[in-house]
Amino acid sequence: MIVTSAFFADYARQSDQKLDVLGGIWDWCVLPSLAQPVEAYLVVLLQRGPDDVSGERVRVEITDGEDEPLHVFELPVAGHLEGEQQAVAFPISFACRRVGRHVLRLTTGAADPGFALSLDVRSMT
Repeated sequence: MIVTSAFFADYARQSDQKLDVLGGIWDWCVLPSLAQPVEAYLVVLLQRGPDDVSGERVRVEITDGEDEPLHVFELPVAGHLEGEQQAVAFPISFACRRVGRHVLRLTTGAADPGFALSLDVRSMT
């Protein structure tokens, strides 16, 4: 299984083996202050292979320009294993240390080259 694409959305869900998305493909977001976390749905598009098994996970690393990642977590990939293409949506929340571009790197394992997604975080204060 490899990540072929990903984006942020206001809301996303799987319904009848399809993906429903509202307010998708964010390039930036505005927070009232950095004390409030970014809250969104992370939509991940996956390409499955014949050797994929149930229970796989997507590893997410969020960086903001520092050497060490700001956040690292794994999200479970649930759903059917039929078909080559799959979309999963995860509600996520993460805190930011500063305004500016934040990069998410998503991988599913050693065979996955990974996918990078960025989000410009802005603050009203």
